[in-house]
Amino acid sequence: MKWSRNRKLFLAVSLVMIALLFLDFVMVFIIQNEVLTFIFSLLSVIAGVAFYSSLSSKNRKLFVVISMATLASLISLLVIVPYAFGDTFVSFSFQLLPFTGPGRPAIEIVYFNGSLIKVCGIGLEINETNNYFRPVQVHYNGFEYVMLVYNHTVTDPSDIVNNKPFLIWGAFYAVHTPRDVYDLSESWAYNYYAARRNSFNYTATLPIGTYTLWEFVEPTVTPKWGGQDLNGDLISPGIYYVHCVAYGKILGPISLNVTRAELYLDG
Repeated sequence: MKWSRNRKLFLAVSLVMIALLFLDFVMVFIIQNEVLTFIFSLLSVIAGVAFYSSLSSKNRKLFVVISMATLASLISLLVIVPYAFGDTFVSFSFQLLPFTGPGRPAIEIVYFNGSLIKVCGIGLEINETNNYFRPVQVHYNGFEYVMLVYNHTVTDPSDIVNNKPFLIWGAFYAVHTPRDVYDLSESWAYNYYAARRNSFNYTATLPIGTYTLWEFVEPTVTPKWGGQDLNGDLISPGIYYVHCVAYGKILGPISLNVTRAELYLDG
């Protein structure tokens, strides 16, 4: 009976230690409150020292093993997983975002409800979701968001070189470049994207939850797509296929029915 009582005490205090260690890591990595972090760290140390000194040598070894295993698990969950495997917890989706100004409408499209509308251009509404319980790090090629428009379905839309005969227009947001946004009609931008599309030497930290972003729609930001091709000429009426590449993840296509194109006016 005495051993049973000691075993229950051992298990109870071990659970308290695990809880204190977990709360300590929560304070450090999620809430990031220095005062609470210090309090829980102090409580963890006091509880551990007090309990350790009351154990027999045999139980001390077991307690150390349990404590180290708990610590390793928490480090893995809170540090290693979100930074080394963050990409597996992130997902993206997008939809087309027609905009009507500034300037006069450039293209007429079939809207989602089947009606015909005249718009100045088409942008993207991107949803990014981090399903982990803390911020994660994603690995990508330096292009945060890419918009690509084709006049034909393609196998790998990010391969703009092999798919160039079908590429109508494209643009990207990039880090560590003189500008944020580039149009693939610029030869430098085209070559830069083509050379780096398979790289993964950049990282970004994405917050917890789902966030919606509007890209390639800001009136003061160029480029934006208003029915022109890479040469600046008007496109012909027809079905076009729009892709989004978000942090290296290829999305789409979403088909777009363009029924008419007029003189394109930028801005």
